[in-house]
Amino acid sequence: MEDSTILPRHLRRYLSNPYGGLFGDSVRARVVQEVVADPDHEYRPKELEDMVDASAPSIRGALSTFVKLGLLEKDSTDRQHPTFRVKPDSKKLMALTLLSYAMIDDREGSDLMDDAVLDHCISSGKIERLAMGVFVAMKTTGTTADTRKILYVASTETGPMMSATTEVVR
Repeated sequence: MEDSTILPRHLRRYLSNPYGGLFGDSVRARVVQEVVADPDHEYRPKELEDMVDASAPSIRGALSTFVKLGLLEKDSTDRQHPTFRVKPDSKKLMALTLLSYAMIDDREGSDLMDDAVLDHCISSGKIERLAMGVFVAMKTTGTTADTRKILYVASTETGPMMSATTEVVR
């Protein structure tokens, strides 16, 4: 049974069209799609050749580009069979993940990207959840004072509503 048979018919065309066709159907786009789908996996070039149906030189070129761009890091401990993994401190993975959510949101009218941004901000310590629907963000605005921005978020029938207040913290 193919994976596409478990998807609704109107979504099947997106399986072979990374990022909804935004970057075309290049080897790089297909490698990015695989890496973003499973960023904790260690990839070998041969494995990626099979996953994205591409030649060894094409895969080597894509991997080399992603290492130079700082998305992937190469582990050459086994020189015959190097592995590649997402750089843990790369913000590019988050950006690509958000882009994939944005493509789904635009197509389906969902809020996956908004939820992911909020989750990222909370988990990275940029904002703190004070109570359900109340968040606080600390940001230094100058050398003499900090400001605290409090965001009030509520779900309504028409979608999320947000209001904010800012106060100086001395």
